[in-house]
Amino acid sequence: MITTILGVVGVVIVAGIGVWVIGDTVARWLGLLLLVAGAGYLIGGLTRGVAMICAGLVLWLVGHWLFAYKHHGWRSAAAQRVFAVGWLRRVDPTRGWAVPVVEV
Repeated sequence: MITTILGVVGVVIVAGIGVWVIGDTVARWLGLLLLVAGAGYLIGGLTRGVAMICAGLVLWLVGHWLFAYKHHGWRSAAAQRVFAVGWLRRVDPTRGWAVPVVEV
């Protein structure tokens, strides 16, 4: 039983490190791929393209959010604009990072 728990903990740690290291790039590219594939399905007349476009958009946003959280800046101006308006402004990871400069 203890080896199973340790195995699960090890897998979670390795997965977490993998997401932190390459998760933003993978999420952005996979999101873009889903967007393009979903558009292709919609052009072909299949309604599952809508779900693929939604999933791709969410994955693309998650990838950009993770990049901004790690690097304190946006990878693209489009993502910065998306997170600057509406309710997504509340989850903007770059909000509040700046420190005001005070002349002494």
